[in-house]
Amino acid sequence: MLRNIGQGTAGSRPGGAYRLRLVEVSPAATLGVIVATRGVFNPELTVQGRRRLLSLPEKLGIKALIGDESATSSGAVETEQDARRYAALFQANRARIDGILVSLPNFGGELGVM
Repeated sequence: MLRNIGQGTAGSRPGGAYRLRLVEVSPAATLGVIVATRGVFNPELTVQGRRRLLSLPEKLGIKALIGDESATSSGAVETEQDARRYAALFQANRARIDGILVSLPNFGGELGVM
């Protein structure tokens, strides 16, 4: 599962730095994975980023729960409708999910994720 190992800050934004929670992930953990994008970027970058990202938990023995690649135009969250699909997926599997991993491989749309 997840174990808290510290806190920190990174980067900057209006109002201060981003707060981070550092965790140790056990191999038995399941992470909900969100890959986000913006329509102005080449969708192939998102497809490649998604595939590369998903290979990492597999190598570490961590389970990844992510929407089907064909569920959205590029396999990533871009619109509010995409975000609602992911919310429904995560809600239906909430007992299995230990944490959420968000990736913006091409400076994707963080607003769709929020």
